[in-house]
Amino acid sequence: MELVSRARSILTATLLFNSLTAIGGGLSLATGMLPVPQYLLRNTSVGNYFLPGLFFGIVVGGSAAVAAATSLAQTRRSLHLSGAAGVILIGSIVGETAIIGAFGWLQGVYLLAGVLVVVLAWHPAVGHAPVPQRLDSVAATQ
Repeated sequence: MELVSRARSILTATLLFNSLTAIGGGLSLATGMLPVPQYLLRNTSVGNYFLPGLFFGIVVGGSAAVAAATSLAQTRRSLHLSGAAGVILIGSIVGETAIIGAFGWLQGVYLLAGVLVVVLAWHPAVGHAPVPQRLDSVAATQ
């Protein structure tokens, strides 16, 4: 049970990190507060970082925030939502890397964070608590 509790805590903390930094980074991109070179957009159909920032903040950050909230509340669907948030993060990093044609340490951090979320959300040990044995079945074996 200790392993399940620790893994869920790591999952929730990672989701909180992902949500807060994605929402903050997305808003910073959208408002121009984050100094990102314009030449990175040369292979895209957008002229500024407003839409990419909104996408990252709302879709990536929002999905992680919803997953973190459900993980904190330990709802029935929290692991499914967590896995989906991890896949969304991984997809956004892969897409971003393919579009801008560059991969930096920050993308590496978020790619690893997304993989960690997916692994923890879909690992059987995290999703299933040990099933208690029925007392009558134990007595019958003795």
